[in-house]
Amino acid sequence: MFVARALVIIFSALMASGPISPLGQSMSSEDTDKVMRKSYEFLERLDKQQFILIIGDLGGERSELSRFLRNDRTPILGENRFQFPRFDEDNKTGVMIIDWPVFNEPIIPPIQVDLMRAFVTKKIFDKASFLKILIVAPDDIKKNSNANILLSTFTKLAKVLYVNCDAFYYSIGIIGSVTSEQDETEYKAVLHAILNSLKHSEALLRDRSFSVFESGLEQQDEKTKLHSNSLYQRRSLLISHVRENYAFEVFMRPGSNENLWTQEKREKLRSFVFDKLSFSSPTKKELYQVVVTRATENYAYMNLDKFNNKSLATALRDRIVTTVLQTDFYKGNVGQINVFLSPDTKKPIDISTITKYYEDFISKIQDMNEEEFSAYLFELSPHAERRWYRTHQLVG
Repeated sequence: MFVARALVIIFSALMASGPISPLGQSMSSEDTDKVMRKSYEFLERLDKQQFILIIGDLGGERSELSRFLRNDRTPILGENRFQFPRFDEDNKTGVMIIDWPVFNEPIIPPIQVDLMRAFVTKKIFDKASFLKILIVAPDDIKKNSNANILLSTFTKLAKVLYVNCDAFYYSIGIIGSVTSEQDETEYKAVLHAILNSLKHSEALLRDRSFSVFESGLEQQDEKTKLHSNSLYQRRSLLISHVRENYAFEVFMRPGSNENLWTQEKREKLRSFVFDKLSFSSPTKKELYQVVVTRATENYAYMNLDKFNNKSLATALRDRIVTTVLQTDFYKGNVGQINVFLSPDTKKPIDISTITKYYEDFISKIQDMNEEEFSAYLFELSPHAERRWYRTHQLVG
């Protein structure tokens, strides 16, 4: 938990500090901050419960699999188009499809970007009540390097899911892209054989990723702890179930080729995604992990001055509290506020009246002790309460 708190503080400091040399230049501080803010804000407002998460779709055009499933032929352009999650609702089912190509990008990202991706990933998993995961296999899966990318993706999933792995045994599928010259049956047979070898692999168990919350099982029973502490076992079981369920399908990247945007091909793929795979329903969502690279972990340990910055922690704590209180105030007084803001209101807006409403609202929590205030925040937003508690501990 110590490292987790350090990373939260360091990430916030990096957001405010601008680009610095260890972080690289793949995305600016402003871009990274914007991706995280927009992702968090969208997920906070989202009232969907069923998600399909697509990871690893880095070949071809952006969100090609998601767009093909939804028959969306509009290409997505932009220099950093692969660097952010994309949220699209499936028109037929209402399921939210999230395309997150760089969930496990083969290239180690800059630290600032790695932190953003780690926390956005956890936010997605936290938000989903019911989830399916589609892993897009690297092109030319026969190459050892691409098979290792697939193994690395399963490794990271096993870390993120942690004790929730068993809830996803029938909720993970692999999508492979093939060309018109490749035989689909042969491709699936090759993938089946590769998965058989990967499930026994002992590689990457000390890979480049690090789970920062992995000490959170002190109160679990011995059987749960044993299962949770075996990354090999968790990963092997995930791979085995995908293999034994034949939970893989193929598609040809359509691009702008109208002949590949056929209803028949789409319905075949949709049947696999929406009918064959089951939605997971994990019971220990609070134990999803924030997974960062070893480089990020080392950077956190080497920059504990940011972790000990009490003025920064105080500012973060106050910001969390202010945001939650303003949201609660708006929900409780939305009628009066809308009257003031309505263009039909003839009288000039009296700001003091709104201020009085807010002062009355604040007065109800001023006499709360720490335990009561924590319970109040938890009722409004468990995530906000946990963030407040961590920064409050730092401030002392």
